[in-house]
Amino acid sequence: MKAKIILAIFLIVTVIAGVLITQVNVNYDLKEYLPSDSKSVAALEIYDAEFDSGTYALLMIETDSISEALSIKTDISGVEHVSQVVWLDSVLNETTFGIVLSNLDPISQIFMQATLDAYMQSGMTYPEAFIELLGLFPEADRAVFEAQIDNYYVDGYAKMQIMLDLDQASLETGAVIDEIITLLEDSDVTFYLSGGVISTLYTRNTVSGQVMKITLAIIPIVLIILLFMTPAFFDLVVFAIVAAIAIILNLGTNVLLPNISFITQSMAIALQLAISLDYIIFIVNRYHKERDRGLGVDEALKFSMSKVKAPVIASALTTGVSFLALVFMRFSIGLDIGIVFFKAIFFSLLSSLILVPILIKYFAKLIDKSKHKVLMPRFGKFAKFIYRFRFVFLGFLVLIIVPAYYFQSHNTFIYGDSALTSSVGSSYYEDTQAMEAEFGYDNRIIVLTERNMAKEGSFYQAVTTDLDLPLNSIQAGIYYQQTISNPDVLQAYLANFYTEDYEIMVLSFDMKEESEVSAAVVDKLYLYLENAGFEDAYLIGSSPIAYEIKDVISIDYFYVTLIALFAVMVIIFIAFRNLLMPLILPFVIVASVFFTMSIPYFIGDSLVFLGYLIVSTILLGATIDYAILFGKSYLELRDTHNKNDSIQIAISDSAPSIMTSAIIFAASGLSIALISSVFTISQIGLQIAIGATTSLIFVLVLLPQLFYIFDRWIKKSNVKEIQKQNKKRRS
Repeated sequence: MKAKIILAIFLIVTVIAGVLITQVNVNYDLKEYLPSDSKSVAALEIYDAEFDSGTYALLMIETDSISEALSIKTDISGVEHVSQVVWLDSVLNETTFGIVLSNLDPISQIFMQATLDAYMQSGMTYPEAFIELLGLFPEADRAVFEAQIDNYYVDGYAKMQIMLDLDQASLETGAVIDEIITLLEDSDVTFYLSGGVISTLYTRNTVSGQVMKITLAIIPIVLIILLFMTPAFFDLVVFAIVAAIAIILNLGTNVLLPNISFITQSMAIALQLAISLDYIIFIVNRYHKERDRGLGVDEALKFSMSKVKAPVIASALTTGVSFLALVFMRFSIGLDIGIVFFKAIFFSLLSSLILVPILIKYFAKLIDKSKHKVLMPRFGKFAKFIYRFRFVFLGFLVLIIVPAYYFQSHNTFIYGDSALTSSVGSSYYEDTQAMEAEFGYDNRIIVLTERNMAKEGSFYQAVTTDLDLPLNSIQAGIYYQQTISNPDVLQAYLANFYTEDYEIMVLSFDMKEESEVSAAVVDKLYLYLENAGFEDAYLIGSSPIAYEIKDVISIDYFYVTLIALFAVMVIIFIAFRNLLMPLILPFVIVASVFFTMSIPYFIGDSLVFLGYLIVSTILLGATIDYAILFGKSYLELRDTHNKNDSIQIAISDSAPSIMTSAIIFAASGLSIALISSVFTISQIGLQIAIGATTSLIFVLVLLPQLFYIFDRWIKKSNVKEIQKQNKKRRS
């Protein structure tokens, strides 16, 4: 009766959680996770309050006709929430033509105006007539306008900037972009879309669609692995029920959070499935082992739970505290990931300890009837092989640990939005590449300062005269004040750049978001602002934010790693009551993490630093389970066997569970890597797959060597042994 009540409670709570899953909010904007006292957060708050902030998309169309491009621009301008479309006519218009004329003598002015009118009467658009007249412009003016034209129209490609009066991550923004896409498709032109809002929408649509694909890919893989590696076919039913309940409970309770990051959403199901199965595998395998010894169902369950409960709880706690360490990050995505995955461990542990024994008892007859030969290799010969070449493997560990640490810390890292875009081959990636091939990079930085004309002039001159800056264009009020004489026209332009207390300049650079060049540009802009005398000056854009994220998250990595490692060591000490085990077990896992994270250095790949931090923490927390299981088995055997036999038997006994868990973990990571087209998520998945495999090898090959070397001290460092020795001394 008690078991039925427990099952009913779990069923009801699971149904409620399943309904709540659809109400969970997902965040796609990394800027939201910056500390509240960061410069970028302050800048964005001022900018949103003072100026008509919004977002933008970049559009490139293939066309040989300026008239066609203008027609498309007009159509897009009519879409609701499109505040402005910036293209060729934004720089080649009556105002700019008037500026040129104002610098000419009266006869030249009359001639130029008459020629322009003639071109217009022949059917040309204003920009077309303007371009035809460029040959008659003074050389300095001609050079300026030719450079401007190259930003908007090159070799049959027209590039436009579409400004929206909506937040980049809002659902309404997606509807506006969909309407623009429909309009472009109806116009029958080849087009390409890029920019911040397109990146966000691509990531949102990709993540929401690929979460299910990843899940559907992993489930059959996991079932096939379990089919070969568990003693009974019906064990799969127990695995499926318990894992599904734990996952649904975790996903549903995410509704209690304001939102979860898209990174968390992408990995939640796959990683929880991989991690939660560990606890079920340990319990089920131990149950079958006791049944094979001749114990009845109830006795086998009771004895199994008494043996596995401590290591399972220890494993869950070490994994859980590793995730909780992320909560201490100033870059608050750690809070999001830490809480969600800690809940995943909690619900997985709870479901395993409570539901697995109940379900095994209910399905005991079906489990017995469905028994089959486990298609898992025997590890007796492997254990002997490890023992025979123990000094070789130990030498290998000594040789690689220092270089691995060095190389993993010297990877090339990515910090900002460029890490969150699509992988090679995706539509967003191809569109962005096509646009950059024709027009180069368009890295926009907004300079936000207090309003001061003298200081603005000093900064403007420094930027415009620095020929080393990869500057595409600069939009600033000071430029229009020098060139527009009509007060009404001038006022209309200046309204975009000034408020009562603040002013902005919009700079476009031909550079990647993250590179040595962009880092130097950001530093140089801050230097010029300081030299101009600005006390409160801000840079808004992907590059400045990326470098601020770098400053925050680099410090986070040190503290998170330290906290996670210390917490894991404390839990291992409590579980083993041994002074040396908290040093040996984490050492092996940390060494495997270093080795895993050093691989990109040799391949030449850039690593997303956020992913690097997350993967390091996940691997420490998840794969320490392997070391704990092996360590528990070794210490139990050491009471009745010598050290050589204890190590070899421990390998034979624990290797099946460890290998099953590691293969599932690696398969889950690999599925994420192969299916996700979001660069960060794909890279995290691949690193997890490599890390799970590396940890498996390190635990089964290198940990036994450390037990062999430190066996004597391990026995002496047992707390009970120390207490006995102290009593003897006192007596």
